[in-house]
Amino acid sequence: MLIADDDATVQWAIEWLLRRTCDVVKCVSTGAELVEAAAALQPDVIVCDAMMPAFFGCEALQRLRATGPFAFVLVSAEPRDLQQWIEQGASCVVHSMDLDSDLVTAVQAAAAGDIFISRRAIDADPSVGH
Repeated sequence: MLIADDDATVQWAIEWLLRRTCDVVKCVSTGAELVEAAAALQPDVIVCDAMMPAFFGCEALQRLRATGPFAFVLVSAEPRDLQQWIEQGASCVVHSMDLDSDLVTAVQAAAAGDIFISRRAIDADPSVGH
């Protein structure tokens, strides 16, 4: 498991939530560190903030696709373009307000090759019909 988030508090919270069920190998705080760590470590699952400065979700997905096959969980406070993220290779999208209830489920789904989108993420995307 590789975690990427520019907010150290959120990074710590994600790591804390996942440590009970996953082997977290590294936490990084920039897009460049994410690409470098993913290429070097080849983690099974990457949990990434979708809106890190200068490194948005789809850009991360595109860059990481070249370094290996990863199950990818995007975390966002304002999920938009869910369909685009899934088409680009995100296995799961979790609204940041749902970390405590949905992150472990999303990571397990991603590791199993399934897709999971938290309810708030669906509700936050105006392009998704309800």
